[in-house]
Parts: sequence; structure tokens; C-alpha cells
Amino acid sequence: MVLWLVWYSSTTMPKHHTEPIRQVVIRNEPSVRVTLVDQRTAERLPLAVPMNYVVKLPGGELSGRTKTTNISGGGVELICAEMMSPPSACQVVLHLSDGREPLALEGQISWCRQSPRQRRRFEVGITFLSPTNSDDERFARYCHFIATELLKRYLG
Repeated sequence: MVLWLVWYSSTTMPKHHTEPIRQVVIRNEPSVRVTLVDQRTAERLPLAVPMNYVVKLPGGELSGRTKTTNISGGGVELICAEMMSPPSACQVVLHLSDGREPLALEGQISWCRQSPRQRRRFEVGITFLSPTNSDDERFARYCHFIATELLKRYLG
């Protein structure tokens, strides 16, 4: 099996887009036409990565510490004790296993639902925002982490 990691940047964006696209698509086959990362195109990796989050709500901020339930090239899923309203802005700080300092990424709440497996818990999907030029290095580090985890998973 061959895995492809596609990272669109401003130099490789499709001609019909006016905004740069900086998102990762993880697929089992090559595709130069994929422009969005969503549940149909991004493979989820079931990884428990320690993380902190700060969600900006109309009445203030909500912060906490948890672990991801899965990660992908476009975002993370987590379980927490608080209900979060889409599309609230948030910051995610991932404590990756690469031994380097924690990685801070900007995102937004995509969805939130009560966990069917854990009462009084919520499953939350966070989509990463397209990074600005100053965030490219951090986002590239996240992409490298995803690629490394994929290799571990598929190559043993």
C-alpha cells in the first residue's frame, strides 16, 4: 500500500481559488484535485496526543487539558466535559511525542455531540484554520508528525 501526503500551499493551489490553500490530505491514492480536508478525504489516526485547548465563547474563554481521540491532516477530535458551540474559535496546543516544545495551532469547533460511550462527556471536532505565512513552519511540523505516525502505523 502506498500512502500519499499532499500539502497544498499558495504555489500549488488550484487556479480557480483566490485564497491560498494550506491543508493536508492523507489518502491511499494520489489525487491532485483534492482541495478540502473533510471526513471523506482525510484519514483519521487513532492517537491519544496530550493537548490543551482554549475556546473563545461569547461569554468568555473555556480552557482545559485532555487527549485527542484521533488526529488528521485537517484537525483533531477530543473528548471533554464541556459543551462547545460551533464555529467557536480556539487554540490547540499539542504535546507531540517528537520531544520538541508543544505545538500551538489555531482552529475552530466544527461539531460537538454528547458522547454515546461516556455520560457527561462531549466529543468535539476541531478543524485547523489555514495557516498564515508565519505559521508555515509550525504547520509543516504537524504535517511531519502526521506522516511519521502514518509510517509507523503502516510499516510497523
